Amino acid sequence: DLAIGSMIVVLLVAAVVVVTTMPDRVKPAPGLRLDLKELFIGTFAISPRKYSNFFWLMTSRLFILVAIAGLQSFALFFFRDVFFPGRGVSLDNAAQAATRDLSAAIILLALAVSYPAAAISHRVGRKPLIVFAGLIGAVGTLGVMLSPYLFLPGFMLDPLAATLHLSRNLSQALYFGMLVGISAGTFLSVDWAYLCEVIPMEEAGRFLGFSNLATAGSGVLARLVGGPLIDIFNARGQILGQPGGYPVTFSVYVVFFLLGTLAILKVGETRPRRGARQPPAVADL
Repeated sequence: DLAIGSMIVVLLVAAVVVVTTMPDRVKPAPGLRLDLKELFIGTFAISPRKYSNFFWLMTSRLFILVAIAGLQSFALFFFRDVFFPGRGVSLDNAAQAATRDLSAAIILLALAVSYPAAAISHRVGRKPLIVFAGLIGAVGTLGVMLSPYLFLPGFMLDPLAATLHLSRNLSQALYFGMLVGISAGTFLSVDWAYLCEVIPMEEAGRFLGFSNLATAGSGVLARLVGGPLIDIFNARGQILGQPGGYPVTFSVYVVFFLLGTLAILKVGETRPRRGARQPPAVADL
């Protein structure tokens, strides 16, 4: 109850701040009228050929956000079935604590890197940062999946394990969760900026609304893909020494990270690298 109530308060406060402090300078276009058919059908009339950059960007966003949402959605089940198998309240609590630590690592790292990533993208371009986010997210997801096997050195694992009272394997999972957090923070901050540069500003509202299909739909698709795979392959036995659904599902999310990275390569860069020759300004022609 307290958690849900706090969400209500945050939403209301945010809405009041926006409505009372940010003036709405957009005026209704002359000659336009409210047409429900145009509203519900014309809104989606966006030419893939004319706006190919936008569609490739949305494809990249969908794949990468599905991977991030999927990892967060099934982390609790992964820790419960792989690290704390069996029945009991203590095991449930331990799995929830591990999930809490992983989620905190992802969120805190995402917050920490978002501003530096956006600032760096002004200098090197948007595309390299999104490629970095996709690749580092794939590595992080792969590392979480393989965390039952120790391969990071002890000088990295032991201090974290002692500080948070974790096993070395859970500490290893947390390290790779940090990579996913870096990926999420980098991607979300730079991808929104990239989007605003490839859409026509006179129709920014329509395009930003359309883009939310990829943003809001990613969580639904992540669960739609991951849930059945976990059920099916868990029932078939173990893979890599753990219930088979998790290696299969997390591998799919790794592929989604990589597909999102490949898709962004099809989008034209909007910001040249620092020091690149700039075209002459209109005033200089």
